[in-house]
Amino acid sequence: MNTTKRLLTLAAAFMAFGLISNAYAADEDAASESKMKIEDATKGTVKRDPSAEKVDEVITNRKLRAETGSKSKYSVNASLEYKGSTIDKPLAATRPNITRGANVPATAALSGSVSGKMRIGSLDYMKAGVGLRADQPLQQTQDGKKDLYDPYLSYGRLYNVMGLQNSFDSSLTAFTKESSRKLGYMADFSISNTTIKEIGTSGLSVGIYLLAGHSFFDAEDKRYIVNGKDLGRVADYQADYYLGAYPFAEYVINDTFNLRTISGVWVYEHARGADGYTFAKNTIYQSFGLGISVTRDIYLYPNIQIIPEDIRADRTNVALSANLNAF
Repeated sequence: MNTTKRLLTLAAAFMAFGLISNAYAADEDAASESKMKIEDATKGTVKRDPSAEKVDEVITNRKLRAETGSKSKYSVNASLEYKGSTIDKPLAATRPNITRGANVPATAALSGSVSGKMRIGSLDYMKAGVGLRADQPLQQTQDGKKDLYDPYLSYGRLYNVMGLQNSFDSSLTAFTKESSRKLGYMADFSISNTTIKEIGTSGLSVGIYLLAGHSFFDAEDKRYIVNGKDLGRVADYQADYYLGAYPFAEYVINDTFNLRTISGVWVYEHARGADGYTFAKNTIYQSFGLGISVTRDIYLYPNIQIIPEDIRADRTNVALSANLNAF
């Protein structure tokens, strides 16, 4: 099956999955709403929206709430990150690729996405958004590029199983960013799940973020040219599928601040030209940061990333991420 057919099949399956989940969520909400009507009629109260209330019962983690968006039926979400340079030169224009991952830009940049979100059930939602990027926004340079790119469609669901808070997400992305297109990347499909367990009333939480995805390409023999230099075929720089497991821990200091650490321990990429079960393991990194809950829908996370086996100032990156929700 060629790439276009596979992509169309994947898109159809993605939409079918969303429709099935929507139908299930509608039945679930209908039952919940009927119960609320009976209770309200009995108590003589004004009917509330059961969908909005259920979200915060299922998800209590502050970061996860902000990441998954507002409780409103319709809302706007911005997920932004400033990826700076190293801890000894935080305002430098270049950013070391300390994990040696594929398709990772080597410049400091403000990047992220802006999306419109629609809840389609108590705990289900759809998003349509676009990526954004501004290269070297803090540097006075004519080379800094500003761009909107990589439109995407995603379906997500929040759920709680045996005290485990979970957020599932599936996303279909079309690559339009210049650096990705130069390498022949056309589209990507990914699924992810975040699981969090609160340890009693200690303030400590542990969890894991799981990710798997497959990229699609429309170029293989095209030459990869950088600054006029021929670096070979683009296929030699392509990773067609990938998977990762990122364990993390958080400690709540108070209602506003929490400490957080996450590690890219098991992150693998499959080179397009490699054997089917041959994966390249990315360099293990560890991130440490301070989470700041400005409000329920605004979460900031200044952090640093280190390579545990090679801790040096020139290989310690700095970053600031933000989740912002409106309406």
